[in-house]
Amino acid sequence: MKIKYIFLVLLSLVLLLDSLNAEVFQDYEIKDINEVNKINEELEGDEWKSPYQKREDARLAQQQDEMRRLTGYATTGKIPTNVNRCTGIKCPSGFTCNHDGVCMKKCGRVWCIVSTDCEKDLFGIQFCRPPRGPTKKE
Repeated sequence: MKIKYIFLVLLSLVLLLDSLNAEVFQDYEIKDINEVNKINEELEGDEWKSPYQKREDARLAQQQDEMRRLTGYATTGKIPTNVNRCTGIKCPSGFTCNHDGVCMKKCGRVWCIVSTDCEKDLFGIQFCRPPRGPTKKE
């Protein structure tokens, strides 16, 4: 009889501890789920970007800014004119003066300087070519 009593007490103690343990774990699971949901809401609200995406966006912005600066678009967003960019420099017809004071002409996607010619290659891509000089005849 004593053994049954001890066994029942131990069994009830184990069941009691098991139910307490389950409640504690359930509380932790609810807290974890709430924390995960809170973090997800914060990330979605801020339109979170990975560091790699931020670095790529910064590189592209810098590259675009450099292209605008090199072609004279940086301050106005318009093609530079001789009046507001290059006081005292006279460029030939069709040429504009850039921020360095160099006369440039648009040639497809590139800008040619005065001493070069704008031509197309076999694929129709425009490029700047130095002018052909006189050929030597012997």
